[in-house]
Amino acid sequence: MYSILVPVDFTQQSVWALSAAAVFARKNRGLIHLLHIVDERFDPAKDEIEKARVSLFEFAQNYQQELGVTIIPNVETGSVFQSIGETANRLGVKMIVMGTHGIKGIQKVIGSYAIRVILGSKVPVVLIKEPLLSESFKNVVIPFDPAESVDLVTEKVIEWGNPFHNISVCLFSRVRTMSAFRKRIIMGRIKRTLKQITSAGLESKSIIIQNDIQDFKDTLIRYARNINADIIAFPLQVKKSENEYYVSDLALHLCANAPCPLWVVNPQKI
Repeated sequence: MYSILVPVDFTQQSVWALSAAAVFARKNRGLIHLLHIVDERFDPAKDEIEKARVSLFEFAQNYQQELGVTIIPNVETGSVFQSIGETANRLGVKMIVMGTHGIKGIQKVIGSYAIRVILGSKVPVVLIKEPLLSESFKNVVIPFDPAESVDLVTEKVIEWGNPFHNISVCLFSRVRTMSAFRKRIIMGRIKRTLKQITSAGLESKSIIIQNDIQDFKDTLIRYARNINADIIAFPLQVKKSENEYYVSDLALHLCANAPCPLWVVNPQKI
């Protein structure tokens, strides 16, 4: 059965993530696994673990009837960053939906809870920073960079979007100063991707920014806000330097400033 994993720490962000996951689950006639992790670093006592089980069971019961979807509580003892990915693999879920406070105070070095979860996930991760305003997911935006794993993102967005009706996918790209030959290659990629989307029964269009002076990240944010985008989908591009991981400026910027939920895949895992 189609299933979704929602990490829970009993904050308001957890409730928002659960509500969003319920939308996906109902569209796919699936269920939700809740996951609460008791941090093993603090050597939790048995009664503490049992208390967490009771709290999560009550949390699941309270929202199951309200959201109209089957919710299964899971409590694990381990590392917050490792247990989410491991549990997702064990349960065979299709995606992880989690609440996030965004990114504050970090540069390119991985320091974000959300991004560290994405790094270890073999399934797409949806990040929710505020309550959903709509359950339709009409407008999907994909930042298009031919050097990145756009085909994988497009494939996964089609798979995810098919149960929803009237989905419109926008490829948001920039053609920088380059040779005419290079531009033709990029435009060809865009046309093929648009055809892939429409062939799957979804609407598609492209927005191409040609001014090198414009900041692509901020322009993308403004566009998503202006069209009331329901979700932004992109690959998490990762580079490793010694023992540290780095992600693109675009990923960090979106995690910190996006006006809507994010749908992220790690091409190195999927």
